[in-house]
Amino acid sequence: MEQVKQLNEQEQMLKALPYPSFLAYKFKVEDFCYKKQVSVNNEQTLIQYLIKKHNKPNTIVLFNGRVVLNNLEKVKVNNNAIPNVINTKFDFLNKEHLNSSLKIEFLESIEDEIKIIIGGSADLYHYSEYYLEDNCKIKITEQFDLTSRVKLNYNNKIQLKQSANLQMLLVETLKNKKSNVVNFNIDLNKKAELNFNLINLNNANVVNTLSSNLKGEQASVKINTINFANEYFKLANLIRLEHLAKETNSQINNFGVVNNEGELIIDGVNIIEQGFSKSQASQKTKIINLTDASKSTANPQLIIKEHDVLASHSAAVGVIDSEQLYYLMSRGLTKRQATELIIMSNIEDVIKFVSDKKLLNEILKIIKNKVA
Repeated sequence: MEQVKQLNEQEQMLKALPYPSFLAYKFKVEDFCYKKQVSVNNEQTLIQYLIKKHNKPNTIVLFNGRVVLNNLEKVKVNNNAIPNVINTKFDFLNKEHLNSSLKIEFLESIEDEIKIIIGGSADLYHYSEYYLEDNCKIKITEQFDLTSRVKLNYNNKIQLKQSANLQMLLVETLKNKKSNVVNFNIDLNKKAELNFNLINLNNANVVNTLSSNLKGEQASVKINTINFANEYFKLANLIRLEHLAKETNSQINNFGVVNNEGELIIDGVNIIEQGFSKSQASQKTKIINLTDASKSTANPQLIIKEHDVLASHSAAVGVIDSEQLYYLMSRGLTKRQATELIIMSNIEDVIKFVSDKKLLNEILKIIKNKVA
């Protein structure tokens, strides 16, 4: 009888929960849910490979939900973080499959860059929490180092306390040819600053969602993304920045390249609620289609409910400027070299945050292959 009651309560809760925002991209919620885990083979060999590859100072490596390398200092690390908030049907359907988690508390500033590697050989539903105490200044580079068949659902909750400063770089290179979701929820208190940079190089269907609440006065958020969609894969970004205090600032800068039959969708939303004056919101999106079969959409939105603010947006979707191509080719470059040069000039502002030379070379190699 008790079991039946619990099932009825779960059914009622499921009905009451909203569908996640990424369904707007015509994905089915079931595509992102797990019904079984992939079997793990040669686990020890893969762990040794990851440790050898990433064994550097200020690095933490997870493999199939376990911390296998931890060179972090001055931080509190918890490998058993369990989310206690269920916001959507997606959270509800997947919570029982949570098999990887990480909670890090930064209590003081760390000058050196911190590297976080999420690895695995089985499908992952990973949950992270990063907490920055007052006045903390932290730099994080995060990568997914997964075997080619691994499917990833990733949920990260970040909290920046007063005057905290986070510079974050996320490098995505999923190769599973499945549907994946990467979700960030970030809260900023008074005078907190976030500089978030995404390098999206996935060979898979991936929805990236980022929601940020500027809760304290003079909080500031800057989001930069570069996205390369090719073959037949579909990439989608939803960025939603909400101003909930006076004198806050939000910026979104997106650049994308679509090749072959790939598809890229970018939604940007800046919201300034009534009463939060002296705030600023802006967004820019530029997408280049390299073939007639390429598909791309830019949906910039400003929802402004206050008069005393500055807000602007721009979006451009099309092919490479023929005059730029002609000029560069007249100087002796091939069409491919000229195309690569034009594209590289648009991604410098994000690429500069890649401090690891080996990682940078890998990124540039993937980009060249995607625009070929």
